[in-house]
Amino acid sequence: MGFQLPHPEVLWARVTVFDVITSATHDDDYRVASGVEIGQSARVEGARLINDDGAGNWYTLIRYSGDRALLFGTDEDNEVAGTAYDPLAAAPTWVRSVDLTANRRSDRPITFARWWEDGRWQHTSTDLDDGLEMSLSAAADREGFAGGIMSAAIHAKWVEMDYEAGKLTALTVDPTALNALCDATETGTVTNAHLYFLHPDLTASAFAYLSRAGVLAGAPKSTEPLL
Repeated sequence: MGFQLPHPEVLWARVTVFDVITSATHDDDYRVASGVEIGQSARVEGARLINDDGAGNWYTLIRYSGDRALLFGTDEDNEVAGTAYDPLAAAPTWVRSVDLTANRRSDRPITFARWWEDGRWQHTSTDLDDGLEMSLSAAADREGFAGGIMSAAIHAKWVEMDYEAGKLTALTVDPTALNALCDATETGTVTNAHLYFLHPDLTASAFAYLSRAGVLAGAPKSTEPLL
């Protein structure tokens, strides 16, 4: 089937939960010295989720009323820059009415665009690599998302890999709790209890961020009106 994106709500939830975990796995000294904050790499601005790696690669995901969404951005690892390819050539009018320059931290031209309409992702066809897969690889499927969470946890020494047994073992966090968080992210049922293992200094900001993002169960989901 090749590279495919999940439903926009699942994609949104994976990106924001992953941002919480990767921010939380930095040690206290590093966080203070570098100014790392939850919601800094993937920030939420109303109905917009903007992910920026700080190196010129970024994407924006926008929720719209009527079960529509728009994803667009750029990644330096692409084959379309400098060609005649127009990511919006096949886009409907409502997509073309969006200001794609808002919230950008980079002046690199957009290399990919996907719009969710009629229950599926659509795009302007090309045989070239537009950079989407590189930018969204960690959030595109359940395996990649869970793998990213576990890798962050291993790096932070929350868990360790028991290679003889072929499984993760707990150091400070039970691996089953991480798996439960991944499952809840997929089903839109994340609660504060799924993040019980976060450092007390981070819980308030993490919960506020996920609530603002509409990812915590019961939290409202912001949408933008179609023009």
